[in-house]
Amino acid sequence: MRHRAWWAAALVLTLASGCDTRTPEAQAPPPSQAAAVRTGNFNGTDLAWIQLMLPMTEQLIPMLALGAERAQAAPLRDLAGRLRDQHRTEAGELRALLTRTGLPDENPHEGHNMPGMVTPDEVTALAQAQGPAFDEGLATALREYLAQVAMVSGSESKVGTDTDTLALATRIAADRTKDLAELESAV
Repeated sequence: MRHRAWWAAALVLTLASGCDTRTPEAQAPPPSQAAAVRTGNFNGTDLAWIQLMLPMTEQLIPMLALGAERAQAAPLRDLAGRLRDQHRTEAGELRALLTRTGLPDENPHEGHNMPGMVTPDEVTALAQAQGPAFDEGLATALREYLAQVAMVSGSESKVGTDTDTLALATRIAADRTKDLAELESAV
């Protein structure tokens, strides 16, 4: 039964990433490389989650910084500021996990257009928006991001194996679910 749950979560992560149809094991480094550098009990889902969440988190931070400065609605501006600070901390935690995995410090999702992932072009477009259009664009991007991250992190928290990764995924899933509810009341 656990085997089926793992494959279901792997499928969710693959579909959520929208960019790679290989199994999570196929995305891991070769066993000889991985064995030499890994510290932890990472499975393919852990690795895929870390490699997805790090760029999603880092690419959102500039948009959150804009929102903290320019959102017209005070609740949206406050949420963006809180999320900016929280995401900076989480990016550090994700980077530490990536280091422990022994995977290269590169973004395997570079240039991919995936659900919930904010692109540099989207940040540029938002920076050019003014007034209500700015708030609407920020809220739309945040809504997509928060929903996607809550779903993917929830899947990781059910089938990952590394204790630290599971703890972070569980916390992020719960936080993003709360953040989504706060966003809905802020706009």
